[in-house]
Amino acid sequence: MHLLIAVIFIGWAIYYLIVLLSGVSKPSRVSGGDIPPASTSSIPIRLPWILVGLVALGEIALFIGKELPTWARLRAMPPESANVVHVRVVAEQYAWNIHYPGADGQFGRTAIDLVTQ
Repeated sequence: MHLLIAVIFIGWAIYYLIVLLSGVSKPSRVSGGDIPPASTSSIPIRLPWILVGLVALGEIALFIGKELPTWARLRAMPPESANVVHVRVVAEQYAWNIHYPGADGQFGRTAIDLVTQ
C-alpha cells in the first residue's frame, strides 16, 4: 500500500511541475492584448478530472477488495481454547488494575479495602 501512495505522490508532483512550468515559457497574453481562440475540445480540460476520478475509484477498489478483508481477519476474535486465561482489567488514570481468576477459573468478589496501590 505504501508503494501505491508513493506512486500517486510522484504522479501528482510531476503533474504540478508540468502545470507550473507550462506557463513560464509562454508570453503573457494580457500585456499583448491578444485574446486566445476558444477551445471547442473539452477533453484536455477534463483530462485531469478524469484521472482524479480513476485514481479515486482505484483507491476505493483496493480498500474494499484488499484492506477490509485484511482488517477483518486481523481484528477477528481468536477461537476459544482450553489454554485461554480470562482477566478483568480496570483502567484508571495512570494506573491499570488487573484481576486474575482463581485456581477454579472463577473471579472472586472484589472489595475496595483489599486493593493495594
